[in-house]
Amino acid sequence: MEGVRRVLESSWDGWIYRNGNLDKENVVKRIFQEVYLGEKFTSYYHLPSLFYKKKGLYLQERLLIPRRVLSSLQKKLRLGIASGRPRFEAELALKRFRLLPYFDSVVTLDECNEEEARILRTTRRKVKYTKPHPYSILRVVQEIGIPHSRCGYVGDVADDMQAAQAAKEKLDMLAIGFLQDGKQEKSKKRSLLKAGADLVIKKPHDLIQLLL
Repeated sequence: MEGVRRVLESSWDGWIYRNGNLDKENVVKRIFQEVYLGEKFTSYYHLPSLFYKKKGLYLQERLLIPRRVLSSLQKKLRLGIASGRPRFEAELALKRFRLLPYFDSVVTLDECNEEEARILRTTRRKVKYTKPHPYSILRVVQEIGIPHSRCGYVGDVADDMQAAQAAKEKLDMLAIGFLQDGKQEKSKKRSLLKAGADLVIKKPHDLIQLLL
């Protein structure tokens, strides 16, 4: 809090530190987004950086599935992304790693929020379409446009597996858990299987073997 006081001087009084909007009272979210986005924070939020002036930590993200694997998969499959991240953040990674050409559809938090707002306007009903709701997965498949297709969804957290299982009500779907880095492998595998993974893979190349 001393850092908050120094930067905001007297204007920090009354702010709450975990709820609300980033541009008003949510200090925690603002600090997180400034550190994560770095120089991109101002261009996205149209606000000055108050707490952090260095390069964003998004630049330290690494590619988990090599392009050569995606290229091999693309020759046999239509690929899409159902992400819980805002579109701006998702596209930071997709553009930086030159991944956009591999995917026929990208659905993000933005599209989920837009659909929630549309339903609220038309029906006065509040719904939540982020994972573990299957909306983003179902929309990707719809946008790709292959009827009656068998699908697989690859994810590394429980919400991904729950969303893929929920999508089975409308799709022939395989829920594929992915162990990112080998750390705490047994507990992560148990967690993914408990959440509904039909199988768990250890390496990106396993996706090619699974396809074969």
